[in-house]
Amino acid sequence: MANGSRSRIALIDSNGDAIVWSLHTDKAMRLHCDQCTAFDAAFGDRAVGVLRMHGVRMEVAVYPADAIE
Repeated sequence: MANGSRSRIALIDSNGDAIVWSLHTDKAMRLHCDQCTAFDAAFGDRAVGVLRMHGVRMEVAVYPADAIE
């Protein structure tokens, strides 16, 4: 689990999805990938980065942080 600015939290659930939410707005979203598994998620000021395994390669998916504001 990683804390971000503005009370945002990210975690990985047992299905390998990343779940991110803002404690300030009480909004959340699930970042799901059908054929990949998330290992870690972290916040920057403007983006959420999710480290995931897709097949045999690792990749970082980046989503705008304001999607949960």
